[in-house]
Amino acid sequence: EKYGIPIFARIDYGGPGRTQLYVFSQELSKEEAREFLIRADEFFSKKGIIFIYPLHGGDMGRPGLVKKLSYGRFNWYDALAPEFETYETIRDLAKSKRHLED
Repeated sequence: EKYGIPIFARIDYGGPGRTQLYVFSQELSKEEAREFLIRADEFFSKKGIIFIYPLHGGDMGRPGLVKKLSYGRFNWYDALAPEFETYETIRDLAKSKRHLED
């Protein structure tokens, strides 16, 4: 359904407890996270919603809760970090969108 304005969806972050970004970054394996990105992108695309890919940034949770830190040091999500390695999936999804517009 078309709304006439762009609608965006993102993985939310911030706040205490198990935020969406906490679950995505801390509870999913690398492969599960990649699969989630693909499925979420497909789901939102079918509904005409633009999925904002989690490239960099976003507080993953409270310091006592977060075990997987970007580059072993930072409490901010980074798709290139060896702990997550989702950048290539995001890049491929973004490239596939470019071909749809041609």
